[in-house]
Amino acid sequence: MLIQKRIKKYLLLIGGIVILLSGCEKKESDDMFVLDQEEMSIQGEVQNSELGKKMKVPQSIDCKMKTEDADLQAILISDKSVCIPDVEQLYTMKCSRERLDASYKKKISEAIFGETVLYIYDGTPLISECDEQIQYCKNKQNISDTFYKQYYQASIEELEQQKKTAQEIREKNIDFSADQYIGMINDQKYLLTFYGNEDYCESFELMLYPENSMEKFFEIDNGYGFVQPTDILSENELLYSDLLNYSENEEDLSVGNRCSKTIEEAIDTALGYAGACVSLPVDTGCVEPFCVSYIKGETEEEVLLCDGYSITFLPKIEQVTPFVSDLYYVESIAGQYDNRNDSQSSIMTNGSILRIVISSKGVVGIGCVMPVKQDEKAKKVEQLLTWDEIMEALKNGLPEYIKKHGASYSQIAFNHVELTYYLEETEEGYCYIPVWLLANIDAQLQVPDQLILLDARNGRFVEIK
Repeated sequence: MLIQKRIKKYLLLIGGIVILLSGCEKKESDDMFVLDQEEMSIQGEVQNSELGKKMKVPQSIDCKMKTEDADLQAILISDKSVCIPDVEQLYTMKCSRERLDASYKKKISEAIFGETVLYIYDGTPLISECDEQIQYCKNKQNISDTFYKQYYQASIEELEQQKKTAQEIREKNIDFSADQYIGMINDQKYLLTFYGNEDYCESFELMLYPENSMEKFFEIDNGYGFVQPTDILSENELLYSDLLNYSENEEDLSVGNRCSKTIEEAIDTALGYAGACVSLPVDTGCVEPFCVSYIKGETEEEVLLCDGYSITFLPKIEQVTPFVSDLYYVESIAGQYDNRNDSQSSIMTNGSILRIVISSKGVVGIGCVMPVKQDEKAKKVEQLLTWDEIMEALKNGLPEYIKKHGASYSQIAFNHVELTYYLEETEEGYCYIPVWLLANIDAQLQVPDQLILLDARNGRFVEIK
């Protein structure tokens, strides 16, 4: 009955790649970045970038480039709006993983709970919590449905067994040596969990505790079974199109949402936590309605209740937000999932992602994957290759890259081109680098099934790990 759900690894942080192909028909200079003012790039800026002009990047691209490779006969690229950040220059910036030590746990705990006393959670309920949940299950047994009668009876029996070895009180936190803590926010109990090792923090999550408090939190009456979040932190996948087509339309997000907070108020509340929980500057990447579902009464009707907003924050490098996506369907990457076990998500993660859920009563949960901190002293302005130089690198290197990753195409097509950042892991550590992203977005799945990253500084093919 108690919450102990691990944040899944999802959302691979990827930088975007604009593809320049020699052999493509070039646009005239006065066609560069002539764009309708309503047309917006992923970065949210009109594409009249000084950086794009300097690199001689066309506004759009539609071409077929032949190669000398027998297996890969042609590369097709068609994108009506090449995405260029509206900045004058891009950087490289060294980063490091946050260490999962006592000081880091203290920092995150105080950011969430303030000076509230924390208690160490050992994975088992207290005697009083067992009694409370036993009574909860007995109250729910007043139903004719056989399945739920048996379900609650089995829960009572399990809780009775747990009660035999349960403790009366919890140990107060002293030195942040544990990985799970219980704390209070506005008279509501939460569970904070850290994952990782001595070298780095893999992730941390804040969840309502125990799980049946979800029903009390959202004031649901006459509900049976678990109140199940349909958009909870550990299960919400951010698709490629979520950011590509994201629109802050309050009417669309608020339809049927009983949250008393406006979207702006929810974001402001979430930013209060975000600023203290992560070291990198963040930008609001995506806002989605937050819902829970439950079975109502003996009608066995499944009810979907929307109360709040799930807000995804992405790191920001000098006003540029690296892109994120589910890359499960990318053929050149799919083989990396072979060694994953069932407990791991199908979504890979490379980059710091923060998601916060805010409802009428405040925070519902917080999840942060791969927290990193930047080294401002190691930030360096980079000289980027021109469009033609990157195009030549793509033409010369793509056949070998595809063979290396086990993919086989007679033609390869891309429909999205973007210049952005990618957090690359090297032997020296982590570093945000400027990259061109070349992707083909599946029309039905709205995720990339082909993806290439090129280092914008030298045309190197970047390995996506």
